[in-house]
Amino acid sequence: MSVEEGNKAVVQRYYEEVFNQGQEAVLDEIISPDYMDYGHNPPGRGIESAKEDLPRMQ
Repeated sequence: MSVEEGNKAVVQRYYEEVFNQGQEAVLDEIISPDYMDYGHNPPGRGIESAKEDLPRMQ
């Protein structure tokens, strides 16, 4: 699998399993521990920040 195909698979998994099905545990597998969420002021850090945003995005 190429890097591009791998990236597409991660994005597809995010939308199918996390966004559509609400399986937030998948974020532990696909989000980097040093994830930065610049949509917050101040920016959110880490996987927990991504999990906190889920209800707002669904």
